[in-house]
Amino acid sequence: MTINIYEARSEQQRQRVFEFRYQIHFVELGKRGAGLNHDLRQMTDESDDGATILYAEDENGNIVGTAATLFGSKARFPAQVNERFHLALLEDKIPHEKISVTGRLMVDPTYRGRTLTSLLVTRLYQLALEHGTEFDFCMCSLPLLRLYQRLGYQTYQERTIRPDGVNLRVPLVLSVRDKNHLQNTKSPFLRILKSETKRSTVSTGVIQEIYGTEPIVVPGLRTESRILWAQFADALTRSEHARPNLFTGMNDEQREILLARSTVHRFAPGELVKLRNERRKGLGVILEGQLGVGIPLKGDHHWVEILKTGDVFGEVSLPPKDGRAVDLVSQEACSVVLLPDDIVERLEKSNPKLAMLLARNLVSVLRQRVDDMHRMTAEKIQTSRNSFAPAAYQ
Repeated sequence: MTINIYEARSEQQRQRVFEFRYQIHFVELGKRGAGLNHDLRQMTDESDDGATILYAEDENGNIVGTAATLFGSKARFPAQVNERFHLALLEDKIPHEKISVTGRLMVDPTYRGRTLTSLLVTRLYQLALEHGTEFDFCMCSLPLLRLYQRLGYQTYQERTIRPDGVNLRVPLVLSVRDKNHLQNTKSPFLRILKSETKRSTVSTGVIQEIYGTEPIVVPGLRTESRILWAQFADALTRSEHARPNLFTGMNDEQREILLARSTVHRFAPGELVKLRNERRKGLGVILEGQLGVGIPLKGDHHWVEILKTGDVFGEVSLPPKDGRAVDLVSQEACSVVLLPDDIVERLEKSNPKLAMLLARNLVSVLRQRVDDMHRMTAEKIQTSRNSFAPAAYQ
């Protein structure tokens, strides 16, 4: 499938982007916050005036992703932005023109696991180099902190804030041309920077000198770039509403009872998840780490979903004779628990209250799977309809 990246220059293009933001942020993900215009069904940002807004179109002309950066070389930063990132301290030593602020990265849920996120983000990084940017700032939600740190961003303030009055965020900064730091984090930006001929004397350490704080370091994420982008796409397309969990509503004692009747398996990063008695039916729950759901392609995988701690996987019926259509691959050190298919029946005799709670949670999980299946089917039908319908009917 062909994806093209464009800059929204005309008013019509920008309005389409604002409508796409609204569809993803509010309609799809159920998020609230500043900038939502329910009458126009648009979402705007105080930095949009003067910002470089990128958008991605699929082969049918549909917008499927967007991101924006306000470059100091093109415009002044709004007062709210200066205050939010404490830019005044930096501008005393770094020219305004060498600073940028990035935000509003959004991806259509259909493009989870594909290259769309990397196309948008790397294009903005290329533009930062072209504009002579030394430091790029952004806001990051807590679940995405490890992903952004892998790109090379780091914390520089001892605080979290709610910039839109609703969602908790962490201010981050990227030293755009610090090759040593990008190499240490194994950032995918390093490949682009290596071709840059202009050298920079500004390093990540300048940030700590100016702001007087040490960066918050979370456990490292040492995964290949392709999986990194799949994780980004997954995180960006997840609803604010938590996925159903088999442990929902259980106290510690009930969890221990359930785990005592189950089997815990541990997997190393990159290991294919194959459980003993693969021909059995049963469900598993991720206790720690992440699993990638991938379609095998010529010895590699196309990642379609990232399962995280608390997510459920497995079969409610026997796997097909020809094997599973997808692989489960641990993307970091991972532990999972495999529940026997008759766990509810076993518990009914000894602990009927726990059996009822588990059965209720199981129904919620299965219902979510059916909902997801219906949504994906509807998306495929719509895509096919757009592909074959005459232009006059689109």
